[in-house]
Amino acid sequence: MSVIDTATRRVVLTVPLGKRPRGIQVSPDKQTIYVALSGSPFAPPGVDETTLPVADKSADGIAAVDLRTHRVVKVFPSGSDPEQFVVSPDGSRLYVANEDVGLLSLVDVASGRVVSSLPVGGEPEGVAQSPDGSVVYVTSEEEGTVSAIDTAKKPGDPDVQGRLPPTWRRLPS
Repeated sequence: MSVIDTATRRVVLTVPLGKRPRGIQVSPDKQTIYVALSGSPFAPPGVDETTLPVADKSADGIAAVDLRTHRVVKVFPSGSDPEQFVVSPDGSRLYVANEDVGLLSLVDVASGRVVSSLPVGGEPEGVAQSPDGSVVYVTSEEEGTVSAIDTAKKPGDPDVQGRLPPTWRRLPS
């Protein structure tokens, strides 16, 4: 991760993270930057996946970078092939899209563990949440759907409340 001085357009700091950085989020208290790291090889559309190197699943995780020390202080387990994710408004949970297995993993920040995973459709990529954090939305690139997850359920027991189907294309005027 590089920090760039926008006035001079120069890199002023580089923080080594790990393999294949992907999604990035800032903690609610603005003290930590979280970065999704994937050990899966880069595979653009149309590539023959049988020609790719074996994924390094030990490299999968969410790195926590302390903004005071500019160092990775922890790498949270995140499920397989983390893509995008969100941080709950209180900073206690990470909701991580696991692209290669079609799951959303719920990471408890205090314990540093994945406490639950649930299916959200093939190749989940985008993750967002309602302003109050009560619902997390996850897109499925493969199925063309958006899953809505009720976060009010106890950690370890989230539930997909519904899916917007591929036929849902526009809002009525």
